[in-house]
Amino acid sequence: MIELLTIEQAADYLGRSPKWVAAAARRGEIPSRLVGRYRRFTPDDLSAYIDSIRVGGVANGRVTRRRKAS
Repeated sequence: MIELLTIEQAADYLGRSPKWVAAAARRGEIPSRLVGRYRRFTPDDLSAYIDSIRVGGVANGRVTRRRKAS
């Protein structure tokens, strides 16, 4: 059986607020499933999301930019 996490549990997993997680899921940034009217998340999907932002040059949810050499 697949473990499904609530928004609050996903927020704890990601180190973000539940409000941020809900908004990111609505925008499609974080994979989620609708169970009735509630969003649910799998630990595997959240791990994949974390890996994708590490590889994509994003740290802590923010795009990292290189400074130009002076």
